[in-house]
Amino acid sequence: MRRSAVVICVLVAGCSGDAGQPHRESAVTAKVDLDKPRAATTSSAVFTFSGKVSPPDSKVSVSDGAVRVEPSGRFTVAVASPRAGSKEVKLAATNPGSRSWRLNVRVARGQPKRVKVPERDVLAPTAGLLLEPGGGAPPSVEASPSRADDAPDVVTLSEPAFRATAVVRDAEGGTGRIRLAMEGTTRCGSTERPIVRLLPPAQIVRIAIPPGAWAPVERERSARFRLDVRPGCSVRGEVLAEGTDAHGLQAVTHHAGFRYPGAPPQ
Repeated sequence: MRRSAVVICVLVAGCSGDAGQPHRESAVTAKVDLDKPRAATTSSAVFTFSGKVSPPDSKVSVSDGAVRVEPSGRFTVAVASPRAGSKEVKLAATNPGSRSWRLNVRVARGQPKRVKVPERDVLAPTAGLLLEPGGGAPPSVEASPSRADDAPDVVTLSEPAFRATAVVRDAEGGTGRIRLAMEGTTRCGSTERPIVRLLPPAQIVRIAIPPGAWAPVERERSARFRLDVRPGCSVRGEVLAEGTDAHGLQAVTHHAGFRYPGAPPQ
């Protein structure tokens, strides 16, 4: 297995059946791809990591942040990192009729890390997105992966501007690029004008760092987007993070939606 993983299981012995034979109560099990599952460090504004739950249809939740679960049971967690010190994040996985799984992870800020790029890499990195709507509203956190049939979570901006931060992380193979993308539509009466911003700009290039080279575990890109919205007009759009690892494997976050000055006319 590529990543260091810690498996935490809860198996509880049940009572004897009619035949007097002991049996075991079913339990949800999970593993997280962290060297130290109860103490993690990050140099970015968003900390992301992956894991896998069994049974794969179990519900995975996080006390502070976002989690995305794939049909295989593999999941990605994204949490806003503390500006200083540390914070505790509580994970839980449940399934009807089974004993639940729980894990507390303490996330702290640390120095940037680099790893040596391996010969091959078969797992995509994890990506996270932080959207700060301003006006004292709490930030919106999103995790990878993205799916075409998912509707974005929409926040209302306090002004025609917001800050977004995109992060990609791969602790075993290193990262290659992180992109922050925003697209939207400004509407003034019956007139619509598209908005598209890519940081960095779109490029036809394959991301690949030679094996043996050193690559950062995390890459981060942050920007403040100012929207040109005239009185009587409105804007609605989405922002996402797109990251690649050192071998070019990609992770795209669930899209975060925004609107100003509220729901635009339909």
